[in-house]
Amino acid sequence: MSTGTDNIGSRSIEAVTAKSGTIPQQCPSEDPRGGSRSDVVTGPDGLHSSDGERLSQTSRARTDRTDSLRIEEYEGHRVLVEDGAILSVAVAGGDPPFGYWTAMLPERRPHSALLLGLGAGTLAHLLTRRFSDVRIVGVDIDACLVAFARRHFDLALPNLEVVIGDAFAFVAGCREHFEYVAVDLFRGHEFQRGALARPFLRQLRSIAGPDGEIAVNFFKDRRSEVHVNRLARILTVQRVQRLPRNVVVHCRTGT
Repeated sequence: MSTGTDNIGSRSIEAVTAKSGTIPQQCPSEDPRGGSRSDVVTGPDGLHSSDGERLSQTSRARTDRTDSLRIEEYEGHRVLVEDGAILSVAVAGGDPPFGYWTAMLPERRPHSALLLGLGAGTLAHLLTRRFSDVRIVGVDIDACLVAFARRHFDLALPNLEVVIGDAFAFVAGCREHFEYVAVDLFRGHEFQRGALARPFLRQLRSIAGPDGEIAVNFFKDRRSEVHVNRLARILTVQRVQRLPRNVVVHCRTGT
């Protein structure tokens, strides 16, 4: 959900990411409808909310960090900013000319999509606009961010199901198939190395099925080629898009 060393004052923001870590952060003071989260209860299968949102894990930490989230304008687009980093962008006025989100889009129309690192929903909106009937499940560990996004970035997409929880745990327990999987997993400013672990990639390969597409975003740095090679050990790398500050790798599960 955060970015690298760029900041909004530099006017050179390109590396923009969404995160998922290990412990879901709950935001009891922020309700997706604007009230309190008193309707979220803990059950044997995790958390469930009365508005139909599915929450995959029980939180052990409650962190209200919405004061650090701001809405600003950048190159004609409304953007969500935290600590000088753009987390997401509103796309009502068209595709953003900056960032990496459009590079994540699949080449072929998927019927179902799994977004690991939903953020404020930029990729979900782009997918919906391009492929109107795609069913989307978006996973993010940060309940505060999702609540903020519901209020200010229109996450009320009829084809989007939001899961608040750990992406790695969600994938480990997932029995559904998704034709397209987007991996955009960061914790703070750090790319989650577990996203390139062989067991995790094998799980993604199983979820995406025999002809699924998996897109992975990470920072462009001295380890970028190492990351690409690790993906190639488990998946079939089809194309690599090297942006100014990000690398987006599109893989297929088959040959």
